[in-house]
Amino acid sequence: THGAELYDVQLYAALMLCRGCIAQMQTGEGKTFVAIATAAHLSMAGRGVHVMTPNSYLADRDCRLAERALQPLGLSAGLTRDQASPSDKQAAYDCDITYGTGHEFGFDYLRDQLTLRTEDAARLGERLLRSLRESDNAAVSHRRTIQRGLSFAVVDEADSVMIDDAGSPLVLSVAADGAPPDLEAHRTARELADVLMSGKHFRLDSATGSLSLTAAGMDRCYADDVLVPAAVLQRPWTAYVEQALRAALLFRRNVHYVVSDQEVRIVDATTGRIFEDRSWQDGLHQAIEAKEQVPVQRESKTLASITYQHFFKQYEKLAGMTGTAATEAEEFEKIYNLEVISIPTNRDIQKKNKNDQVYYNQDAKWKAVVDYVGFYHRVGVPILIGTSSIQTSELVSNILNKMTLAHNVLNAKFHESEAHIVKNAGAKGSIVVATNMA
Repeated sequence: THGAELYDVQLYAALMLCRGCIAQMQTGEGKTFVAIATAAHLSMAGRGVHVMTPNSYLADRDCRLAERALQPLGLSAGLTRDQASPSDKQAAYDCDITYGTGHEFGFDYLRDQLTLRTEDAARLGERLLRSLRESDNAAVSHRRTIQRGLSFAVVDEADSVMIDDAGSPLVLSVAADGAPPDLEAHRTARELADVLMSGKHFRLDSATGSLSLTAAGMDRCYADDVLVPAAVLQRPWTAYVEQALRAALLFRRNVHYVVSDQEVRIVDATTGRIFEDRSWQDGLHQAIEAKEQVPVQRESKTLASITYQHFFKQYEKLAGMTGTAATEAEEFEKIYNLEVISIPTNRDIQKKNKNDQVYYNQDAKWKAVVDYVGFYHRVGVPILIGTSSIQTSELVSNILNKMTLAHNVLNAKFHESEAHIVKNAGAKGSIVVATNMA
């Protein structure tokens, strides 16, 4: 249906995935179609296949491609979306193949665990009455869980999700409305943090992010000129001060988070995208809100949590694709008992990798970037400038504006324009400045 025929190396990759391996494939070798072929084969068992993409944009794009490819085979593809209703999610999981981000599959799993936990607490008589009512209309699905099990999963960019984020927790939480009862504590802690001195009042290890108050710092927290709001404290007063210091010194706007619509929203360091409905724990999020002088929200209550590693191990069969798995082959074997298979390219690689260039300061580096971009733009070569943060992408954009070079910026602030920017990124003379969203 796409007018594309799979190459032998793509069929080989699909075969390795069906056997439960990690396929190392170079960029541009057609991982999207390999995933479709793999999922189509695995779906023949009738128990559903989950295809996990690095972000929601790719999940939506790949799902639409899969729908067209699978329809002649009588197979269906669905998409589990953030904020979708339970009935819509059930419909997506009832499809032969379900697309979504890794964290969305994980959150749906946690939601189901809460549902099952609630049912376990129900009295026997209540469960019996409910089952009798449901038997009156057997044609209607009464599955109360969102998912129908964890049978098969195919993970794109497997090294990032399965190895780099293996120990990261997926936390399902609920937020309460209204101002927090300890609002004054966060504000007072922020004011105090501004006058504390590194080395004297606290010790900070920038490499590890560890921070602790010294004895002098403890004394300063309770000095006569500090009005400790003891009546509203939800944790020790010094914990508020330490979180205020972390917020001020370790977390940077447009790097670790953005402020949008008077809300602090976390940026995923791996994907460069905004984490929807996520917040830091133990009062850190509130400390950052106080720093940014936006409305401080109540702390969310954790309902359930699971690490990526533990979640992936729930699947009966697990496979993945990535361009850089060889360096993590030992970890894949040790953690998941998965073998890494290197897939040959369909054709000889034409790409030429040049040596890194190191400059003695930032000014020299950006001058070299400007010269490079200016030269290749004049001859019509499309250019992608990768940056490590929103802040750096905006710096590069300002430099290009001074050169009067038209360009697009792709970062978490402009994620709504992603499809349009990506679609036109290869046009003659185009310039795209992107975080690792791209």
